[in-house]
Amino acid sequence: MKKDKIGEKTTGNTTAKITSQHGLFYSYLANSYSQKFAQDYLEANEQAIKNIKNIIDKEKKSNVILNIKIVMYIQQKKKI
Repeated sequence: MKKDKIGEKTTGNTTAKITSQHGLFYSYLANSYSQKFAQDYLEANEQAIKNIKNIIDKEKKSNVILNIKIVMYIQQKKKI
């Protein structure tokens, strides 16, 4: 990618975490806004991840994409 376009002014060897979050965050969205809002947010983020993968494939970049499930835990129940 070129300067003044996507990724403008990033440093070389930069890594990115691209995620559609996890269930805890979607529970927050559903409770704060609505179930539909949380679903729409999830779908938009999943589509963005697919778009990024397609760009990488199209540009034949040698980037490595790992699909890793996130596990979240807490040590104090009152923090939930």
